[in-house]
Amino acid sequence: MLEEDENGPEVGSKPADLNRDARGRWRKGHCPNPKGRPRKKRFKNYSPSDVQHFANTQVELMVNGQPETLDRRAALLNKIFESAMKGRVSQQRYLMGLFEKKDAELAELRHQYERFLHEWVLDNPNFKNFDDSLSHEQQLILLKLGATLNHYYPGQFTAFLGIEESEEDVG
Repeated sequence: MLEEDENGPEVGSKPADLNRDARGRWRKGHCPNPKGRPRKKRFKNYSPSDVQHFANTQVELMVNGQPETLDRRAALLNKIFESAMKGRVSQQRYLMGLFEKKDAELAELRHQYERFLHEWVLDNPNFKNFDDSLSHEQQLILLKLGATLNHYYPGQFTAFLGIEESEEDVG
């Protein structure tokens, strides 16, 4: 209720509220919202296949002045690269983090490859060749590691595994 005199309510007066003090703040121990702030509504859970479908959808866009068809993942990476090269520091930091992560993964792969090679081949006195001395699973592990590393370091890991590059691949 408003305080009234014979001329009506006073100017600047506030409604009387028993739960508030003289300055209009809530009294100690009184909570006007006992359940607290409502939780944010979350987006529906998307399945990984939805995200994968979105990332792999083809889009048409201009890259270096030329129209190209790329999937959304490649388009987004291209945009990040362009933005970083134009000087956007946040994008440069993001890319450097990705580069460092990839370098660490490659160093770990190289370490695994060399460890397996030493254990199964070099430290094995009975080693004759890959087909006779290594199990099928061991051969697959070495070939997979060698092929992955050869992708990033061409020619360094294939000769030992018997995968020779043809002159057509090189030239």
